[in-house]
Amino acid sequence: MRLDGDVFNIADGFVYADVPTCPETKALVVTLKNPARLAASGQSALWCVGLSPEPRIHTVSLCGGIRANHETLSKRRVRELAAVENGLQWVGTARMHDSKRAFVDLLRDPHVIQTDVTDTIIRVCRHDHRLCLEVQQLLRGMEHRPNAVRALRRLALAHSVDVVDGVDATHSVENTLEVNSVTHLEHKTTER
Repeated sequence: MRLDGDVFNIADGFVYADVPTCPETKALVVTLKNPARLAASGQSALWCVGLSPEPRIHTVSLCGGIRANHETLSKRRVRELAAVENGLQWVGTARMHDSKRAFVDLLRDPHVIQTDVTDTIIRVCRHDHRLCLEVQQLLRGMEHRPNAVRALRRLALAHSVDVVDGVDATHSVENTLEVNSVTHLEHKTTER
């Protein structure tokens, strides 16, 4: 069916070609079509709403104090987060963390590698600056919780990288010179 164009890949599942790739479809695939038990969280939830590239391994959280079964553990990274109902949202028939909760979870996650998520953090901050300020306030209020200080550092690092990118964008390359397979660039600053 895939070779005929009837279905296409989304996450590690398949959907019919006539089904739109909306947040509901993505969240259903991430939760293994079991939204009563699982909710998309962290970078997976941000991917569902278009704020992040697709993560290498999708993350879900368990809902209602249940345990993960073998299928879930073999296909997803399961985080046993306290599922606060006001941090969850229904997107059609699928359940996922709202953007604020997902962003906090991504920042606090001790298992993600900083270089993997820096671009996502910068993208979220550029897309919704208000969300970043709310998350920063929330994290400052929960500094006693595990990994909250790490989360504040990640947010600050991403902001500093974004500022440096903004400064570098004002430079233009005037000349390039290649010596021993190394390209040297001469920068000419533009008038500000």
